Amino acid sequence: MVALDPDEVDGVIDQLAQAKVLVRSGADGWRFRHELLHEVAAELAPPSVRRGLHARVADALTESVAGEPDWPLIATHYEHAARHADAAMAYRRASAVARRRGALAESRTYLTYALNQLDRCPPGPDRDRDEIAPRLERGYLTATAEGAQSPAALADFERCLQLAGTDLRDDDLFASLTAAGAYYLWRADLDRCDQIVAAARANTEHDRGWFGPAIDGSAGILAWLRGEFDSARTYFERATTGLPPDYGQRIQRLWFIPHDPVALAHEHLAWDKLTHGDLTGARTRLDRAVARAGQLGHPQGPYNHLYAIDMDIWVSAEVGQYHRARALIDELTEISDRYGLHHLYWQLLAATERAMVEGQLALVSRDPDRAVMRTHVDSLTHMIEVWQALGASTYRPFYWCVLGRFLSAAGEPGEARSRLDAALQFAADTGVGFYSAELLRARAATHTDRDARAADLAAARELARHQGAWLFELRASLDDFGLRGDAARAALVAAVDKLPRDSALPELAKARAMLA
Repeated sequence: MVALDPDEVDGVIDQLAQAKVLVRSGADGWRFRHELLHEVAAELAPPSVRRGLHARVADALTESVAGEPDWPLIATHYEHAARHADAAMAYRRASAVARRRGALAESRTYLTYALNQLDRCPPGPDRDRDEIAPRLERGYLTATAEGAQSPAALADFERCLQLAGTDLRDDDLFASLTAAGAYYLWRADLDRCDQIVAAARANTEHDRGWFGPAIDGSAGILAWLRGEFDSARTYFERATTGLPPDYGQRIQRLWFIPHDPVALAHEHLAWDKLTHGDLTGARTRLDRAVARAGQLGHPQGPYNHLYAIDMDIWVSAEVGQYHRARALIDELTEISDRYGLHHLYWQLLAATERAMVEGQLALVSRDPDRAVMRTHVDSLTHMIEVWQALGASTYRPFYWCVLGRFLSAAGEPGEARSRLDAALQFAADTGVGFYSAELLRARAATHTDRDARAADLAAARELARHQGAWLFELRASLDDFGLRGDAARAALVAAVDKLPRDSALPELAKARAMLA
């Protein structure tokens, strides 16, 4: 690294040691005796010489074969050498090392340092192309920590779209477009998501045919959110069947979304099994989602494991297994902390599910206390308002439906109806109709007029029947039978007959008892 032979180097070091400029540092190293001496030595060299020395040190450290190079140190030397593109690359490698050991905040910081170095590079197409990869990676890590609705993540993805050009055959543009799509999904902008999925599908017919499972998983989510459950099931089954052998390796180059489309498909197939009365099948699908998460790297693996747990919380709550749901919320918190995913996003998610489950536990008591239910109304309202402030809208109808039931139990049917009306209007405006049948059923309970109640229950039953949501059809038919008696018997019998005879749904046992 220096233009001297080893004997000359030893001689110079001996002289500096005798002059008490250098002292031993470990078995094989030397350091300046005092920091001021270090500063003087550094200032004696002209800037061009200092830059050259930093470059040579960085190059030598990069070529070291003794374990993983110290990439942050290498990046610093390249930075002092004014070799900014090399510094950016070293910071990206430092980010990758931090990410592998689960230090996501550190990994994001190194990517920011890399982008700062690229800002100092001469403008041009090469510099623009070099900026895309660290921005995609930083946006991905930001979405993992803060949620797909993060404006900071979107800013990185939209900058990539500006840099990548207009040819969707280009991998950088394709990856940027799909990553931005996750943001629009969580904002309930389904029409824009449709456009992105259509564009992506049009560009997978030739060289990217292997990308099909990701497209099917994404299309399935859009269909499911709209309440098109039969179409969604078809997409999800395609997404989870017969993955290409090299799918996992190839998709890493193009998929910068925390949600894995295959794991997500398994989770929503669990919901599909639930609504068709197959609780065993629902648990099997959730197990497969967890197994799929175990095949993914960090942080995508832990992230998808957590979302499988969250779907299990929903499934458990839907069938009245609230104590199981409680335990799963604790597990969600514990695992997010274990994996270092303890950002506010995950804390909010756990707190929201806890507010939902605790209120439902109080709701199913024989005579729920109105004052107690009011506290649960306040808790869930607060969580919903936080999510609204963050821009997360996709699952708003579900939580507003639960809140409407809490308000009814708290003796505030007018306020409950207002909330449920707003949720139904949101569903009509956005197309997010996966829970609209339950919204109508919940609104029926807020009416004092018998005919108005019967009309909402009939609408709920017909919508559930149209969507193929057998559980929701059964619930609406049960409520209608309780309201109108034998006049609603045929509809209840039809709903019961659709479900498996051995189904463990509690509503099914109740319906059979009432019919008997």
